Amino acid sequence: IPVGGYVVLHDVFPSLCGWTGPRLFLDDVARWTPCQYESCNLYTAPNNYGISVLRKTAQHATAE
Repeated sequence: IPVGGYVVLHDVFPSLCGWTGPRLFLDDVARWTPCQYESCNLYTAPNNYGISVLRKTAQHATAE
């Protein structure tokens, strides 16, 4: 994903939707690529399963 690119996921609240995949992905992104993405989680009506929007803000720093 290029810097400035977006990823949108749905069903991001497992306790409400019963699906863990998108939340696991979001948690892994936060853990393995710190400071490379901004995220926003939104509840959606009427079921509140949720949507998450990720925006890539930086490239991965390479070791020299």
